[in-house]
This record gives sequence, structure tokens and C-alpha cells, in this order.
Amino acid sequence: ANRGARVTLPSARDVIEVYRLRGVLEAYAATAACQLITSAQLARLQQAHEMFEELASAQSTDPETWPAEKRPRWYEANDQFHAVIIEASGNTHLLEVIDNLHRKIPKNLTWLGLDSEPRRLARNAAEHGQILAAIAAGDAAAASTHLLEHAQRASELLLRVLDETTGSAP
Repeated sequence: ANRGARVTLPSARDVIEVYRLRGVLEAYAATAACQLITSAQLARLQQAHEMFEELASAQSTDPETWPAEKRPRWYEANDQFHAVIIEASGNTHLLEVIDNLHRKIPKNLTWLGLDSEPRRLARNAAEHGQILAAIAAGDAAAASTHLLEHAQRASELLLRVLDETTGSAP
């Protein structure tokens, strides 16, 4: 008794609030990035997106044997993609604020829902592609909208996963 580790899952309210706030902050970053992104940052964003596409393609080809060791590559691509947008915004405090939100709800929790369903992984990769295209085109309105929708879908996915894990509706 009273030994071992216990994982505490976030509440539905925490998920909704954190992802909504993260979406707003990253949408702000994307809007600024549309004007400020450098060619080197854009290349890093493209590189992360190519990694998403490669991994989503590998999973859809053979989802039953898709190796778990690919998961860290998805984390790496996701971290790079979102970090580049924040970096390109030019706001030095934004990363600190978003990192604090990630301490509340770890960003890679959504992997629990992506890993098991090839369509979800492909959709997530496509969402990153839409964000990239909007930023590359300098379309601040589209970049902001795509990032808000991306955060909303991640929130909905995590709520579904938590519901399946705990067996209780959020």
C-alpha cells in the first residue's frame, strides 16, 4: 500500500482550457510568423512537415507492424514544427508561456489517439501542412485559423482518449 507511481490524468476542463489557450497563443505566433519568418526557419518548418508525412505514410502502409520507435520521431517533428512557429513570431516570452501550459497538459498526450489510428495520424500531418502552406504564403488569417482548428482537434482527440481510458464521459 502507498507505494509505486500513480499517473494522474488531466480533467476534461483542464484539457479544454489549456488547448484553447495554447491555440490562441500559437495562432498569435503564426500570425506574426507570416511576416517575420526567415528562409532558414521556413526550411525547418518544411523539414518537420516532411517528417510528419513520411511517418503517416509508413503507418498507413502497415499499421499493425508500425514500430513504436517511430514515436520519438513524431515527437521531434511536432516539437520542431511548433517551436519554429513560436521562434519565428519574434516574441521571446511566448515560448515560456506555452511551455508552462505543457507542464499542465503534456503536448504529446495526443499521441495516445494518433498512434492507434492511421487516419488520425494522416489528418494531423495534413493539418501541419495547411499551417505550413499558410505561413509560407504569408496568409496570417489562414495560419491563425488553421492553428486554432489544430488545437481544437487535438483537444477533442485527447478528450476522446481520456474518455476511453477512464470510461467516463468528460
